[in-house]
Amino acid sequence: MLAKVSAVLTKAVDYGIVQLYLDGKKLGGPIDLFNNGVIRIDPPVPLGAHELTEGKHKLTVEIVEANEKAVKAYMFGIDERKLEREE
Repeated sequence: MLAKVSAVLTKAVDYGIVQLYLDGKKLGGPIDLFNNGVIRIDPPVPLGAHELTEGKHKLTVEIVEANEKAVKAYMFGIDERKLEREE
């Protein structure tokens, strides 16, 4: 099944810059999750269309650095992951 993948992420003062992967493949570039206060990124961050076979798939998050303004706690939050069938 070909599916569009996206995610609703959290931004906050102590959140890092992250790189997302699906089954070891990079999903776009790094995402800076710094914000002066806690918010949800809405609309969801598009992460591309991917062929998803039946079975398990692995979403991995790598915290790659921190925004220079951030409290250096290197945190991360994901509120939702979304899969939409591509017709």
